[in-house]
Amino acid sequence: MPPANPVRLAPHAALAAMLLAAGCAPAPAPPGHAAITADPNDACAAQQQNLANARSLFAASVITGAAVGAVAGSAVRLRIGGVGVVPGSAMALGGLAAGALAGAAVGSYLDQRRREAGDEAALAAAVAGDVARENDNLDLARNAAEFLLDCRLRRAADIREAVREGRLPAAQAQAQLDTLRAQSARDLALAREVEARIAARDGELAPAMDALAPGARAEGAAESPAAGAGVAATAPLALPLRARPEATAVTVATVPAGGAVLLRPTREPDFVAVETPAGQRLGYVPAASFPSAPVARTAAPPPPGAPLRVLAASNVVRRDNFRETVGDLSRAAAGQGFEPGI
Repeated sequence: MPPANPVRLAPHAALAAMLLAAGCAPAPAPPGHAAITADPNDACAAQQQNLANARSLFAASVITGAAVGAVAGSAVRLRIGGVGVVPGSAMALGGLAAGALAGAAVGSYLDQRRREAGDEAALAAAVAGDVARENDNLDLARNAAEFLLDCRLRRAADIREAVREGRLPAAQAQAQLDTLRAQSARDLALAREVEARIAARDGELAPAMDALAPGARAEGAAESPAAGAGVAATAPLALPLRARPEATAVTVATVPAGGAVLLRPTREPDFVAVETPAGQRLGYVPAASFPSAPVARTAAPPPPGAPLRVLAASNVVRRDNFRETVGDLSRAAAGQGFEPGI
């Protein structure tokens, strides 16, 4: 069976997945997390390792994790489409993340940064730098999770195509699809580890952002697509539902013509999420498919040197975006996209 087709991410969503070369040693797991054992028979092992490496970005406290961010910054490259990898040392990244925990700061994050800063301006600049790095890491983690999901679903599509062409018996195909679903459940568990660590680090950063940029996080929450109200609509025709809000994402289902749905904004403003009237997410379609589709504002990355208020608001949006991607992985783990007859 040929490997899964390459992922094609649009430029506005194409921050690289973490570095990983085929012969590169995997990053050690952060303390308290299970290590990732590469499966030589897993067509998506590289993408899974990328997500494990992204987990390492959040392994330490914010201050002690700055060294990890510096290494990641030198190893991660901007990518426009494709799933190519950047040579480098994933082991060094993971090792720094694990070792940084041993020197974790005493007292609150804000207290330590205040002790280190000479004045309020220096304090705000230091916190802004930490939040900017956290925002970059959030984008990297989300991108790694999306690469992995796309790889699994494209592999499933390859299997179904092989059955249609008579190259693979149906029983063997079903076994392979079952294996993919089990692998996607492990992917979800890994993504949830990342999500839990992101939440822990937010517990460090949030008080500092609230103290130095009052109201900024609330502004970000109000701007986030996750805050968008659902809009009731009727499908004007049968519409293919994508696994992610991207035009090149795999089709995982179809909403029938005349079907009652609920539409919500997503992390990509050109797409809307399609849900049942009860709020169960089904997939994504182009916003232009519905004249009444809600419109989400584009959450462009803040420019270098952006003030803390802008970065703090963006941080909320980026955490919500990662949470939405975890939801996409959750539907795959439940079997969406791995059915034999899509």
